[in-house]
Amino acid sequence: MTAATAGLDLYMLPAANGDCLWLEYGAGPDRKRILVDCGTESSWPALRARILRQPEDQRHFDLLVITHIDGDHIGGALPLLKHRHVLGLSFGEIWFNDLDAIVATGLGVGEGIVLSKILGGDPALRRAWNRSTSPKAVGIPELKPGAALPGFDFGELRVTLLSPTRRQLRRLKDKWSKVVAELDAKRKRQPGFAIPAEKWLGGGAGSAACAARDTSVSNGSSIAFVATYRGTSILFGADAFATTLRKSLTHLPLAHPLSCFKLSHHGSKANLTAPLLAAASSRHYLFSSDGSEHGHPHAETLALVTAGDTPKTLHFNYRAQHVLDWLAAHPAGPGRNYAFAFVDAADYRVSL
Repeated sequence: MTAATAGLDLYMLPAANGDCLWLEYGAGPDRKRILVDCGTESSWPALRARILRQPEDQRHFDLLVITHIDGDHIGGALPLLKHRHVLGLSFGEIWFNDLDAIVATGLGVGEGIVLSKILGGDPALRRAWNRSTSPKAVGIPELKPGAALPGFDFGELRVTLLSPTRRQLRRLKDKWSKVVAELDAKRKRQPGFAIPAEKWLGGGAGSAACAARDTSVSNGSSIAFVATYRGTSILFGADAFATTLRKSLTHLPLAHPLSCFKLSHHGSKANLTAPLLAAASSRHYLFSSDGSEHGHPHAETLALVTAGDTPKTLHFNYRAQHVLDWLAAHPAGPGRNYAFAFVDAADYRVSL
């Protein structure tokens, strides 16, 4: 981190196989906070503990981003919002694409899920929900040559959207409506029926775990963006598709190269390509996963990121055994110039 960005701090909280990223910037009473995803429901205690360490007058988030409906990103958001009054939390804006927002974008009809009900049932949360794009979904248009990406300012920090596209939101709408119809039918036949998580999460033969490239509908609908503060730019990849990120980055002129890239889909080999890595070349690469699902990050991703003579640092929020084994078997050297670090368990801060 340079002196110019001394007010910028990034924390990669333990989120099991998911994401929970806490960004702070600015100084003194003007310090601002952005929370990107909340991990699984099991990772809620770590997020809660960090919130409780904040003074009561510093529990405001200028932006909360729930990138998509996968349980390893949205699970911890449910207790976060349910306990917001007890914890003294407030939110300037909340980004989350449910069916109502997608419908307002002109993509069809449907109904929301539990999070939608929480957001819509509280006047303060409802006002914050997708405020910058309301009533439309948070996303980008289909990009044509020379088109600009949507951008939004949160104090000195600029957020530029990279994903999802309208086409990806349309795919989500189609699947969401189908799942809701199936759920309603089964509830009529089986009182108390609960929808299997994999129906929402895009599991099965078409999932990223089984495919050469990610085809998951929920992953494709991810809200991904670049956050820029005083010349430092961080790419929050969520679980977005590599092709979408790469194409969007060609429409994003940056005064300086990316400083940090939070790898899409926890370092899945299905979400990283050589063209994306070239477009998103960074000094720091973040991997958020304990490896408990699908063995993320994959060895192929680690090999691709570490290749080359340009120095870079890989950051992990877990000491997963398969990662330790890979690092030991592939030490830095000619043609593989890298260092690695594990976030401090005391505060989960990433040293940029």
